[in-house]
Amino acid sequence: MSVVVVAGVINQINGQSDYCDPTLCKNKLTHVGCGKTDNYGPYCPVDRQLVPMTEEVKTYILDLHNVFRANVARGEVTNYAPASRMPTLVWNDELQKLAEYNVKTCIYGHDYCRNTKDFPLVGQNIAANSFYGMEVTPLDTMTELLSSWYGESDNANQDYIDSYPLLGQDPPKDIGHFTQIVMDKATAVGCAMIQYTQNEQGHDWVHQNYVCNYSNSIARGHPVYIKGNPCELCEFMLYLMDEKCYDKYFLEFDLLNGDCFRALLSKGLGFGIIAGSVLVKVPQITKILANKSARGISLFSVCLDLFAITIHMAYSFVNGFPFSAWGDTSFLALQTAIIGILVLFFGGSPLASATFTVGYGALVYVLMGGLTPLSFLLLAQGFNVPVLLLGKLSQALANYRNGSTGQLSAVTCFMLLAGSLARIFTSIQETGDQMMIITYGASSFANLVIAVQVLYYWNSDKSKKGAASGAATAAKKPKTKSKKTD
Repeated sequence: MSVVVVAGVINQINGQSDYCDPTLCKNKLTHVGCGKTDNYGPYCPVDRQLVPMTEEVKTYILDLHNVFRANVARGEVTNYAPASRMPTLVWNDELQKLAEYNVKTCIYGHDYCRNTKDFPLVGQNIAANSFYGMEVTPLDTMTELLSSWYGESDNANQDYIDSYPLLGQDPPKDIGHFTQIVMDKATAVGCAMIQYTQNEQGHDWVHQNYVCNYSNSIARGHPVYIKGNPCELCEFMLYLMDEKCYDKYFLEFDLLNGDCFRALLSKGLGFGIIAGSVLVKVPQITKILANKSARGISLFSVCLDLFAITIHMAYSFVNGFPFSAWGDTSFLALQTAIIGILVLFFGGSPLASATFTVGYGALVYVLMGGLTPLSFLLLAQGFNVPVLLLGKLSQALANYRNGSTGQLSAVTCFMLLAGSLARIFTSIQETGDQMMIITYGASSFANLVIAVQVLYYWNSDKSKKGAASGAATAAKKPKTKSKKTD
């Protein structure tokens, strides 16, 4: 029995879309996908077979790659410094398809160009395994070949990582497969394998050609990865954006990427709203305490508003939505509860105020402590829109009947309007939850109605105060008798 293993690596250049577009590949090189169909090449034997890339196989290939990358990134490989940044590879079907075009020729070798619209600098590792008189599964071969690529770490050192050798300065032994695997700018991979039999020297040799395409390739004279411990700033940025956008901004310097800009803007708005929510109802609370009165504030409206906020908070928390998408509701719930307590207290019901406090605390525990089924929270979230509208519009009705907004804080009203409008955008970007989007839309409408009332009655109050002031001045003016002279 006999086994022969050969391998190779290539570093690629740049380009853009449509596989037959001459601008996709430099130097008039032929793209591997130009004019290709799903047919096998003329040199393929009858028994040729493309190895199915099932989800299990894809996961296995990714896991091997990412374990190797993690070992290097953590500084666990002798002679190599840890990496300040090395993203987890994900599978890319287009890269896989281009790898299939290569192996379906049944000719072992690199193709000249495989760039795509999304990845203009695609790199490639190739390897082949041949044997007869033994059973070797494709998965066994993939494991052996990937391990051999990674084993090239013995042929390199950190100097080659800090600056990949220029043309003509390559080390005596291969390092290209290893460096391609641990390249920090590579974020995706797609692989393919073909297996076929050929009779050679009286033996039926089984040939397995294996190709992996990577979203980015090594540039000579440039670092394979940036050494250093992962910085706290990097970890913070990864909280603000996903790995794809981090790579777009900090590795590819694609600062004008629209999708990533919207995602980052959404995160920024989300945290801005949360920061604002810490104080959004404090002016309202302060106004009640200063006047020792909650005149004009509808307890019914406060309770409905608190119910809607609390259900929304619990629904988001249990669903595991990012804190930036709902964190403001936790502060709004606390402040709204305080307003409810003050309305009862200054309304002459201290006992009711204390009962309200205990009851609300128990409700929050039941909703967010894992005691409430998600199905109930979903149903309650559906009722949020009418409850929210009823609560807000009942306050608007009270304002109309009173002819003023009473102790309502203008600052609070306008901050709530701005926050609910911004939340429509952040919900679309971060959760895509239609129920949340509709809820914030309804909230924005109701907040707008009250904000308009604040402006209207503000101007009306000024006019009334002006008239009252004039009347008071006239009343205080001393009376004089007029004298006639002839």
